[in-house]
Amino acid sequence: MEASTNPRVVKTSGVLHGGPRIDGTRISVFVIGESIRQGEQSIEAILMGFPDLSREQVAVALEYYDENSELMGYLRLQRDLTRQRMLEQSCAPVENSDE
Repeated sequence: MEASTNPRVVKTSGVLHGGPRIDGTRISVFVIGESIRQGEQSIEAILMGFPDLSREQVAVALEYYDENSELMGYLRLQRDLTRQRMLEQSCAPVENSDE
């Protein structure tokens, strides 16, 4: 497990692709941060969607998200590239195996 500046946020290779998550969960700091900071969800909605999370854990995730903008930008780019690849693959013509 990689050390973090916040002991409640951890990174573990093989869990969420090594991205930061709330300790003791598989809940991504990036997902929480993006959802709230982009206005998609409120803190209350996050707490309802993840009933095992405390308000303090959400606050810790947001603090980490805000303090690590370069990492979050990288994760955002990776997410967008993955979405683009999936879209391109889903629109690709189906090859006919009979030819």
